Amino acid sequence: MTKHEHEPAQARGRGDQATNITSAAVVLPPPDGGFHAWAQVVSGHLVVALTWGYAASFGVFQSHYESTLPQSPSDISWIGGFQVFCLLFISTLSGRATDAGMARTVVAAGAVLLGLGTFMTSLATEYWQIFLAQGLCIGLGQGLMWLPSVTLISTYFMRLRVFAVTTAATGTSTGGIIFPAMIQYLIPKIGFPWAVRCMGFVVLAMSAATLALLRPRLPPRKSGPLVELSAFKEPAYMLFTFGVFLLYWTLYFAFFYVQSPS
Repeated sequence: MTKHEHEPAQARGRGDQATNITSAAVVLPPPDGGFHAWAQVVSGHLVVALTWGYAASFGVFQSHYESTLPQSPSDISWIGGFQVFCLLFISTLSGRATDAGMARTVVAAGAVLLGLGTFMTSLATEYWQIFLAQGLCIGLGQGLMWLPSVTLISTYFMRLRVFAVTTAATGTSTGGIIFPAMIQYLIPKIGFPWAVRCMGFVVLAMSAATLALLRPRLPPRKSGPLVELSAFKEPAYMLFTFGVFLLYWTLYFAFFYVQSPS
């Protein structure tokens, strides 16, 4: 007889039942609604505002730095450009961490870096200080926050998935309205340092709301390799990637350099 045959039938039944329950929990379809599902949409909307909306507001900072720093506009734009680079590059790592069940931890770490970078930007006076605070620290924080929050939305929806993700994506417009308007309005009244600090308080409040709403639904799963080279053998994927690469060459030109008179 095998060891399994010696086990009491009741114990085996409990074990089989637990296995079945676990399997059922994994394959349960998305609820496609409910409080927790729509809470992820709100959370994702806030995160997109804090990431892409924040990044899209760099034109206000570009204009201010051109009048206060000796560096050329091209050098100054490296700050915003590196911020967007970090946002996208770090997402490759935060996405894997989300698969491993670490979504809340990753988003919380990103929120800390985003808040820290914003407040350090208010204290920075030299180009290299601003680059480290706004380009590196904020960019890293945004990269940790963005992908996990948006990815969780798709696990809650099937029929309404496009609507839910699109609603979250409109956070770019929300952040693109709030942050530039706040900075442009406050700089003449309280100065640049305190204007950025006020922006930092808004960032902290939005981050706290995001973490309060964030709720991963699926259990951790084993991730594949960090870089799946086999994907680059698919022509459709390669064409899509190349198209997105060309898109980002010009996407942020207007955000960085075209400013309306205050």
